[in-house]
Amino acid sequence: MDTLNTIQIDATVEWRYYREPEKGWLIAECDALGLVLTAPTHRELADMISRGLDLLFRDLANHGEMEAFLTLHHWQIAGKLPESLQDAHFDVPFELLAAKDRHGAAICTH
Repeated sequence: MDTLNTIQIDATVEWRYYREPEKGWLIAECDALGLVLTAPTHRELADMISRGLDLLFRDLANHGEMEAFLTLHHWQIAGKLPESLQDAHFDVPFELLAAKDRHGAAICTH
């Protein structure tokens, strides 16, 4: 089994989630990145966010936009980017927080 080279991003990305009332799926929104992801369970949502962040940062690195993006968000890479991203994984810490209604009550809980 190949070993992945983990690239740590020094950031904490906040995601707010709520349950879609009609079908019951969880919807997570990240205002900082302008992304919305959905999944049927909390575990799948967390996995989807992790994969989505990896793909986003991989794309930024492949297009030479990583440095500008990190600077814009006041984030940084812990270490250096490897020459090849083929066996790399971007590890981006995130918080998954229940969205609140206008009265401050959680819209969705685990």
